[in-house]
Amino acid sequence: MISMDLISKIFEYLDDCELYNILFNSRQFTIYNFLSLSLFKKIKWIEDNFPAEIINLMGNMEVMLSYPTLVWDNKFMGFTHYIDKVLPNDLISPIMIGKDLYDRSFICIRYECLDKEHSLLFQNPNVITLFQRYSTELNTWTHGSFSSSFIYDSGCFLTRGKIYDEKFTNNIKKLLTNKPVSLELDIMGFTNYFRLV
Repeated sequence: MISMDLISKIFEYLDDCELYNILFNSRQFTIYNFLSLSLFKKIKWIEDNFPAEIINLMGNMEVMLSYPTLVWDNKFMGFTHYIDKVLPNDLISPIMIGKDLYDRSFICIRYECLDKEHSLLFQNPNVITLFQRYSTELNTWTHGSFSSSFIYDSGCFLTRGKIYDEKFTNNIKKLLTNKPVSLELDIMGFTNYFRLV
């Protein structure tokens, strides 16, 4: 019989999606119990820190469980306290979730921008961070980005639990399903395409 300490060490090297698969395919009761506890802890953490509108926007709970956690670093925050300094090489996955030093939840999305001939544009790849704007208000979210972004409106996209920018939500949903996000920019006279990397 393998000790729970050894099993715990082995599981540190698995991502949440692998843990989820083992949980539902395991025939060993002790492993099942251990994985159940780990999985339910993460489910509770997500439910407590991300409003239902954000969970739904990002796919659903099962999808949110698959996102690795980004450990907070103070270099991620700009002087306005926006989370707008996360760089592409800070992420080990195209989408990561976490909490900042003010206990605000965030989601980082790494993507690249292409022109209509699918040539790379701007600084690629880039990261946009969706985050809880105020630590005392879970249902108000905004965004920050170090460089170019597929969001050109400023302010909050979720206020008091209501999403106000349908174009933004459609773009996020397209990114998550690997469909190219097309954004017409009349000012610049070209179309950009965005995709996860």
